[in-house]
Amino acid sequence: MTQEKKCFISPEDISAVRICCKKCKAASIVPAERLLQPGAISTQISGECPYCHEPSGFRCGTKEFAQLVDFASLLGNLTGIMQGRNIQFSFQVECSD
Repeated sequence: MTQEKKCFISPEDISAVRICCKKCKAASIVPAERLLQPGAISTQISGECPYCHEPSGFRCGTKEFAQLVDFASLLGNLTGIMQGRNIQFSFQVECSD
């Protein structure tokens, strides 16, 4: 018999997001409450890595940039959106054994 482990995270479990450079692996941590501040996530994803200067690949004004900024803002708002509701909402994530 095969066992499958499933891991779920709820919006209130999200305390921060990590933005990591694929080239040099330098990372920035943005607390969830900062995701709601205008421009807080935009500068993190649109610029270049402060260490190796590799561009992020996102440019201000593009559809993809706007969608990622909107997603980050929604993540910051999810706990408040779900408060007082009669459902639980969670994300399934990969988890190690």
